[in-house]
Amino acid sequence: MLKKIFGICIVLFFLSIIIIPAQASSGDILPKSRIRISDFQVPDLVNGGEQFSVNVTIRNDRFLPVRIQIRVDLLDGLLQLIKKDVGAGPFVICPGKTTKTCQITCLIREGDINWYQGQYNIQAVLLQKIPLIGIITRDVSTAQGLHLNTQTLDRNKLRILNIYAPEIINEDTNDFDVSVNVTNEGVFDVQTYVRVDLVEKPSIIPELEQYNVLQIMGAQRKELGRSNEKCLQPGATQKFIVHCYLRNTEQSKAAFNIQAVLFVNDSGEHTQVDSSLILGVSHTQPFIQQNFLYIVIAIFAVLIALILIVLIVRILYPAYYIRKMKLRAKKQKMEKKLLKNQQP
Repeated sequence: MLKKIFGICIVLFFLSIIIIPAQASSGDILPKSRIRISDFQVPDLVNGGEQFSVNVTIRNDRFLPVRIQIRVDLLDGLLQLIKKDVGAGPFVICPGKTTKTCQITCLIREGDINWYQGQYNIQAVLLQKIPLIGIITRDVSTAQGLHLNTQTLDRNKLRILNIYAPEIINEDTNDFDVSVNVTNEGVFDVQTYVRVDLVEKPSIIPELEQYNVLQIMGAQRKELGRSNEKCLQPGATQKFIVHCYLRNTEQSKAAFNIQAVLFVNDSGEHTQVDSSLILGVSHTQPFIQQNFLYIVIAIFAVLIALILIVLIVRILYPAYYIRKMKLRAKKQKMEKKLLKNQQP
């Protein structure tokens, strides 16, 4: 009886498989087509450093059950050849002639994330455990893409919505407040603060200024003040108040330009992520300083007028009076001479 049962099992075993192709590798003892991955579902958007789930559907076309495991690999590199394990399920029994869906919890670690890359490919690998042989790869799914939210990429999702600054500052005031509204369009909490600069010369290429390249064409700016650092929640909008001070070298400026610059604190490293438009501010100057040119012109005009008056009173008028008296005396003398000549 035992021999008959053993013989029936052997027959069923060989009936559940097909002839191994000549070009099959040594690890492919059983054909992949009988145990395969029929579906692989991946979320479109996940957060870096946080767990997410994928669904893998397995189809077993054999009569006998198999002991399988599902592993999820992260494909990296230009040719997608480098694989990193991001999740794996336990070994489970998949009955024959059935379809089984397994949910695998995955985690893409921070060290596996590139700061410049926001999309990655992953694939599911079907493993089978065979007694006396070990674990072999039974099937590999097609690569599925997913978008990855990371704190590094989220830094560029902070925006300065608007900036409010006084248009005119009184002459006896050397400090003023600037209000800046900032929003977080990312999915991570961000430590951020706002700095207000006095811009003496705008940058020729503003997009390259935050990367500290082409300093010759960069803006010439001086820091006027910075706000307190705050934690900005995802989707929140926060108002930052920056108290600005004018140095002695800037107090004499009748007008100047300011700009708000947004920074994030990433593990102690401050990185610029956004900047506002440049605003103009007028600074009222003292009357003498503001009208210095007109005062100088008036003083010169008064001096010239005084010189002309002195010239007329002390020189021109006396000369005119003396000549007038000489002409009158000469005229009287000539009249007397004519009268004397007319007498018989």
